[in-house]
Amino acid sequence: MEFNSFAEFLAMGRHGLYVWLSYGITAVIVVINVILPMMQRRRFLKEQRQRMRRERRNQTGEKQHASST
Repeated sequence: MEFNSFAEFLAMGRHGLYVWLSYGITAVIVVINVILPMMQRRRFLKEQRQRMRRERRNQTGEKQHASST
């Protein structure tokens, strides 16, 4: 397809709204599919670090409690 001007290119022969909306929705979905797993991974690792710290504190507290009795 050949266009004489940039405006004609954007209009896409009266199909521009559909074409550009489709591209926009696709771009949003791709961005979400990239960012969401990264955020979930970061949150998972943070939760695991917190759990490990909590378990270490509990183990240390149990050892101190056992040695004091």
